[in-house]
Amino acid sequence: MRRTWRLLRYARPYALYSFASVVLMAVVGAMAGLRVLLIKPIIDNVLSPLESPRQVLVFTIPHTHRVLDFQYIIPSHFHNAWTVVAVALVGSAIIKSICDYLGTLLANKAGFGMITDLRNDFYDSILRRSTAFFQRHPSERWP
Repeated sequence: MRRTWRLLRYARPYALYSFASVVLMAVVGAMAGLRVLLIKPIIDNVLSPLESPRQVLVFTIPHTHRVLDFQYIIPSHFHNAWTVVAVALVGSAIIKSICDYLGTLLANKAGFGMITDLRNDFYDSILRRSTAFFQRHPSERWP
């Protein structure tokens, strides 16, 4: 257990990077879920020309009475349901890509930073050893 705490000490300076990475990856998951949610408006509103595009991006959460209204994101001058769904798909793809890139970047920065700090401390501890230590503890024996 003591070794675990010593190793977790190296993660402390990178906790913010790790937390931001987790949040960005959650956004990536939410954008993937939004694409699945857009299937219903495509079938209901886009493929039926009689429906109004005003309620294309209004979703009800299953098994609850909550409503997610994303219609305010799309400007009101869009009158075609195809345009509303296309903007939502392209927008979600762009947001997902940016969050995926930044989340991966921050996770790599945290991981490689922890490994670099651990490696530097290991090298420093080896370099601080005396010559007598290396004579007492040889790394391998020559025949």
